[in-house]
Amino acid sequence: MSDSHASPGTHGADDHAPEPVDFTHPIIWTIGLLAISAFLVWLFFHFMGSGRITARGEPNVALEVGAKGEVEPDHAKLIADRTPEVIERGQMIYAKNCVSCHGPHGDTNTSGNSANPPRNFHKDEFKNPLGGGPYALYVVLSKGYGGMPAFPGLSPADRYAVVHFVRESWVKVDNANCYLENDLEAVIPTIPKAGEAGSGGPKYPPNEQPAPAMLNPLLQITADQATEQEHGARAWLAAADRDADPAVAPDLKRLEAMVEHRQRLSLVLREAARAGDQDRFLAVLTAADAPAVNSAEFSVMPADRLSALFAHLRKAAAAEGSR
Repeated sequence: MSDSHASPGTHGADDHAPEPVDFTHPIIWTIGLLAISAFLVWLFFHFMGSGRITARGEPNVALEVGAKGEVEPDHAKLIADRTPEVIERGQMIYAKNCVSCHGPHGDTNTSGNSANPPRNFHKDEFKNPLGGGPYALYVVLSKGYGGMPAFPGLSPADRYAVVHFVRESWVKVDNANCYLENDLEAVIPTIPKAGEAGSGGPKYPPNEQPAPAMLNPLLQITADQATEQEHGARAWLAAADRDADPAVAPDLKRLEAMVEHRQRLSLVLREAARAGDQDRFLAVLTAADAPAVNSAEFSVMPADRLSALFAHLRKAAAAEGSR
């Protein structure tokens, strides 16, 4: 019988193919990544430098917004035409284009811009350097000023109609100190003559291009809805405070102080109260407690007091929904 065990030299480990060289060493990969990164950095600065050399001496790019070469209208005629028909047309144009920021009565900042709010025509002064005369406000409508966009889509006659409506209906009646029958003496000589070629709209650097006018109403609708919801939530808390019994009133005052620092908090609490979701209401209330008033009054409050507060606010939310 033959020996069933193979000799070590026949099938041993020495007969296997040699192990491949290991190229996965961390040092090799690190060196490779550093080399690739260095090449990419060099490539970036190389092309940036080439671009600077190519653009050296070229003028800055500025794009025009507005009707380039628009022929100047007869400003004197349009300034003098303040008939009821013109003012009525101005009112309709205002309602279509201006209400979203100045409000229907010209005294409301509905744009949400607290840094540079729209003029309140009943009491505010005009900040543009040309003043508040007819041509001065026509220029504002034509080229924009501050946070106000230009309205190149309106004809010159329509722009003057809006100007006359605002000035004759509100400024002249309620803000007489800012009303000028005509433009400032320094401005009158600058009014272009009829038929001259216009200068077009204002120029902006490419990174400061205003948003297309067609987007403004959509953005404004979103902002108005958010503002309306927030005001509704504040009104809900105020109504709850008016009807509160003495046991709940102090906690409502604390909640109102908290909401002053967390403007969106009232919306979340109001939704939870409307849905009858006490767990969510208390979770949000106690989690937001310390950062809002620099204390932990609600988070350490007894459960029965928190439940009473929730029940009262849920009742106020139900009453609000039934109106």
